[in-house]
Amino acid sequence: MSVTGLRSGRDKLELQEKIASGSQKLEDYVGLADLLVGEDKHEEAIKLLESALNLSISDIKKAQAAVELGWLIYNVEEPSRALSSADRSLDLLSNELESFERTFLEALTLSLTAHCLWLDDNQAATEAGSTALRLFERIIRDAPEFDRIVVVQYEAARICNLLGLTQKSLQLCATCLGQSLTDEYRLSCLVTYGEALRLERHFGEAERVLKEALSNVKLDAHMLPRIHFDLASTYRDAGQLIKARDSFVLAFDALRSFPGLQNDRQFLSDLYWNIASLCYELKDYEKATRIFEEVLARQARDDVHYWNAVTWLGYCHEAKGNYDQARAYFESVLASSYAAESDKIAARQGLERSNK
Repeated sequence: MSVTGLRSGRDKLELQEKIASGSQKLEDYVGLADLLVGEDKHEEAIKLLESALNLSISDIKKAQAAVELGWLIYNVEEPSRALSSADRSLDLLSNELESFERTFLEALTLSLTAHCLWLDDNQAATEAGSTALRLFERIIRDAPEFDRIVVVQYEAARICNLLGLTQKSLQLCATCLGQSLTDEYRLSCLVTYGEALRLERHFGEAERVLKEALSNVKLDAHMLPRIHFDLASTYRDAGQLIKARDSFVLAFDALRSFPGLQNDRQFLSDLYWNIASLCYELKDYEKATRIFEEVLARQARDDVHYWNAVTWLGYCHEAKGNYDQARAYFESVLASSYAAESDKIAARQGLERSNK
């Protein structure tokens, strides 16, 4: 689904022929890239959009290509590479005259920047996201007839969820869903709405909305892992642990069908961590141990999530009565300069218990 709302014909062969014969229309490249993503050919789609940056088109069109490329790269979890596309988009827009089109592309680019930086530089991400939201809101206020106003509302809702402005996200989603949408945008908006409802602790309504999304996921099967994950998170927050564990497992099973999405190490680690911690809470310590070991295999040692998994492995071995192994895990957390203070506190308490 084109993030900028750019549309073209959906016939793959026709688009390929147009591009092979030298098409200079950006919509042909974006349309074919969308189809390639639907076939799980992410790298091929990325190369296609990279080539679009060399078309004989205006700088504002090249900025549009750059932000499309950046979001596509981000969706296969390469934030630093996506940031390069965001920087290029902002550079191309810097000399453009003021217009709602420029404002729209700048907002999309800053939103991309915020998502890329969120885990590593929360302050810079918040600044970029807040600026993006102000720009989206300017379009909503001053240009309600903008030809992609639905895209503006949807993207504004997404950034609101990231910034924790979930009441505003609910309003934007409700407005968006009340309009005429393509099937793909309706599905995406339902998922964003479900996330906002969960964050507002409206668990029953969040479950209903996410199940509606699940029933329509055939429109974009790549969203299946995310929808199962969000539904599982809803169950977990509502205290329905068995349902939550089973839904997280469904998310993992769904992810296996899309190799192109398996580069998202953060999503995989979050998925493993949730399954493992639920297994621990449900007293299935052997399975929890195996999954936390897989988390370690997927995380770098300088990542705080790595040491959180080490702490949980200490818990698992303590619960199984393997006190020597538990102590070894807790001691390694205390010796790490990367472990969070909350994990160090837990490790000290674990050592005190295992030494009794």
